[in-house]
Amino acid sequence: MTPPPITVQTVSADDKTYDLIRPLKFLAHTSSVQISYNAVSLSNPDATRFRYKLQETDSDWLEVSTASPVTYRNLPPGSYHFNVTASDTNGDWSDKVASMEFSILPAFYQTMWFRLSCLAAFLTLLWGLYQLRLRPTGTGVQHRAGSTRQ
Repeated sequence: MTPPPITVQTVSADDKTYDLIRPLKFLAHTSSVQISYNAVSLSNPDATRFRYKLQETDSDWLEVSTASPVTYRNLPPGSYHFNVTASDTNGDWSDKVASMEFSILPAFYQTMWFRLSCLAAFLTLLWGLYQLRLRPTGTGVQHRAGSTRQ
């Protein structure tokens, strides 16, 4: 018997549902991503099992007995790949995997250009302090040009 076809049905972030346009891009500071999926088995729906994996965070497949929504919280900015598959009534896993790609955009202070700007500002500050240290201290006697004392 072949495993039932599986589909990702909805994706929401911070309680807002998005169209399944690939790839999805969520705003910075997205705190919760929820993915709903399902497979239709007409012969024995209760025997269908599921397993899913978020490539970037889950080390192995997570197996569940029902198609309940999966929620990921506090994901850092980056690109993510969610995969889900189903088993048939005999427990054989399908080779067909439903996938969903999404990304969470970084806040301005999480971008590389911001970090490089901070590094440049810090190095400029160090250079300025070094230049200040090299200046003469002004403790010597000052003479005016063109004037002589007798």
